[in-house]
Order: sequence, then structure tokens, then C-alpha cells
Amino acid sequence: MYIENIIRGLQDLIHDVKQMENRVYGDRKEASRALSNGDEQDYAKEAAVIYEDGLIDAQNALQLAEEHLQMIQYRLELLVEQIEYEQLSSKVQSR
Repeated sequence: MYIENIIRGLQDLIHDVKQMENRVYGDRKEASRALSNGDEQDYAKEAAVIYEDGLIDAQNALQLAEEHLQMIQYRLELLVEQIEYEQLSSKVQSR
């Protein structure tokens, strides 16, 4: 039971990380869209130039956050697999 609770908790964390990753990905795409929309509007081009550096920095930060979340997710999935393997091994040894 104890290991099953740990596995369930880790799987919940993986799910939360996936949801956060999707939100970060959407935010990054929105920043990219804002940059490209600024280029399409001649009258807003001057204003877009002012905000462009900040949007590029935000886009890069969101991409980095997305990559970190993917790494956390991978490590959590690996941990779940190791725990499941240990649980299976323990059951086999007790027979």
C-alpha cells in the first residue's frame, strides 16, 4: 500500500507537470503570435518595436520553462518505473 500511494502521488505530479507544460507552451505560442501580428500592422510597427525585445525575452523564458518541465516529467516517470520495478521484484521474491 505504501509504495502504491507513492506511485499514485508521483503520477499526480506528472499529470500536473503535463498540464503546466501545456499552459507554458500555449503562452509561448501566444508571445510568438503577438510578435508576428506586430509585423503585419504598419501603423503599429513603431509600438511593436518597443515591445519586441520584452516579448522575445518572455518567449525565450517560456521555452526554457517548457524544457525544464519536460525534464521534470521525464525524471518523475523514470522514478515511477523504478518504484514499480522494485514493487514487482519484491512481490516475486516473497513468493
